[in-house]
Amino acid sequence: MNKKFIELIDDFKYIFAFTIPLSVYISINSEGIYTFTTLIYAFVCIPVLEIFLKTDDSNLSDIRKKEKKKNKLFDIFLYLNIPIVFSLLFIGLQNLNSNNYLNHEYLGIILSLGILLGTNGINVAHELGHRPSKFSRNSTLIYAFVCIPVLEIFLKTDDSNLSDIRKKEKKKNKLFDIFLYLNIPIVFSLLFIGLQNLNSNNYLNHEYLGIILSLGILLGTNGINVAHELGHRPSKFSRNLSKLLLMPSLYMHFFIEHNFGHHNNVGTPEDPATSKINQSVYSFWISSILYQYIDAWKIQKILLINKKKHFFSIYNDMILYLIIQSLYLFVIYLYFGSFILILSIIISILSFLLLETINYIEHYGLVRNKVDENRYERVRNIHSWNSNHFIGRIVLFELTRHSDHHFRPSKKYQILEKKTDSPQLPYGYPTSIILSLFPPLWFKIMNPIINLKTSS
Repeated sequence: MNKKFIELIDDFKYIFAFTIPLSVYISINSEGIYTFTTLIYAFVCIPVLEIFLKTDDSNLSDIRKKEKKKNKLFDIFLYLNIPIVFSLLFIGLQNLNSNNYLNHEYLGIILSLGILLGTNGINVAHELGHRPSKFSRNSTLIYAFVCIPVLEIFLKTDDSNLSDIRKKEKKKNKLFDIFLYLNIPIVFSLLFIGLQNLNSNNYLNHEYLGIILSLGILLGTNGINVAHELGHRPSKFSRNLSKLLLMPSLYMHFFIEHNFGHHNNVGTPEDPATSKINQSVYSFWISSILYQYIDAWKIQKILLINKKKHFFSIYNDMILYLIIQSLYLFVIYLYFGSFILILSIIISILSFLLLETINYIEHYGLVRNKVDENRYERVRNIHSWNSNHFIGRIVLFELTRHSDHHFRPSKKYQILEKKTDSPQLPYGYPTSIILSLFPPLWFKIMNPIINLKTSS
């Protein structure tokens, strides 16, 4: 057989890596036992094949090494995973959202998507992460603020609400709680791995930047955002998990200020987390961060007085937060040293800046009117910006249906509804975050919408 043809066949053997996504496609579009296709293929079929197939311990010749190193085909194999993984993830989540599966079918699809993200996601990310190119290091940034906004522009919005029967079913389904709880091991594991890599590898400056930004986005979305959802749950267990997720962002005071301050004062001058019309996001960062922290201490003092507890006591959560966050930073210093301690603080700052940017767009320019000298009108659907862009809804655990969240803060994310009278952002939350970073452009888009609503 022709030598070149054999070498070509050898090069294309990596197509076999795409059999996992193929099995995932079968799983997420099937019912019954077939939803476990990926699990059976990955952990039954492949192991059995490896038992019977010969091992290959041969090395490449120097000539073949040079040829393969230059061959862009192998890079293409890696880059192909990006559209494949995100497309299958989107289809899978769409199916989970729109179909009435049995519990074992939910489990089969979830396991299949998990295997996909572990093999063709994290494993490929590991390979790309060792590449010197800026593109590979900044993949999280590119995904969050390029891929998602572009997808949201072209995908239809989903403004449908659940039927009463489906609401009851989803409210009782513990699967949606598991989705939240899974973020705890994921966030802390990825944070540890990221800090470990930053500590042990000699990265170039732009590579440090890419990893730091990626970890900041992780803590802002799957950390603070999930903590926000758990913080509204009535159980002590969920609330403690909320505080735990806020810890690496150094933003534990958010639990107090958000629950006892923001939800009471939203849309008024008393709320530092409500942005004013023509206020830039950069000005908002300063005012919101500073005054939310001050307000958290004021609220804590009132809570202690109401409980008849001393300021310097174990009942003062703000002091406990200071101690816990200081211990967290001290542990990082002991384990990694001063350089990673500084990077950890920068990562924390980036995470709560992302949160505050979301705060900025959620209530931009929306105000509650005073009904008398001491009282404002009640919080209504018109006091929060909403978005039905599908990907942003999923990635942020339905945070974008914000009016319904303010109507009933303890309402679980999976049953939040679109309110017909709630103002709608022209773009999804991820896209709006990008737009807000350019104040003249943001004002040009949003101010006419606000003026139109005010005049009507």
